[in-house]
Amino acid sequence: MQQKWPVGILLAAYGFLHLFGFFTSWDVIETSAISRTPTVLPDGLPVGVLRDLGALWLLGAIAFWISGYAVIQDKHWWKGVTFGSAILSMVVTIFWVHEAWPGLILNLLIIVLVVGSWRHNGHNQHLPSAFNQTSSNPE
Repeated sequence: MQQKWPVGILLAAYGFLHLFGFFTSWDVIETSAISRTPTVLPDGLPVGVLRDLGALWLLGAIAFWISGYAVIQDKHWWKGVTFGSAILSMVVTIFWVHEAWPGLILNLLIIVLVVGSWRHNGHNQHLPSAFNQTSSNPE
């Protein structure tokens, strides 16, 4: 993995972007980049629900920091953590999809690259079963 430092730093930086969601949903900061309340849920959500969703943003940040570390340190488990980080980020981003739609695109790109890397390196046994389908054509 020749580009481990730039990739690791980009993953960690993406983790820092998740802090905007955490801090706004916990009402620590106000920013025009992302609203406090999810854009696909009704207004007037209880503060506890907003903080729970904010905790998911924080988990996404931590997950991407771990991914960045794993890539830089060339840990054998970096792909699984990065895949899981992107899935978690995708879930929380869906709640703020009107504002955080670029995150959906980036998460999809990360997922495609990780799955492609698994397939390219012949590590299909490490793929989640949904991605490890082989053709059973009896020809």
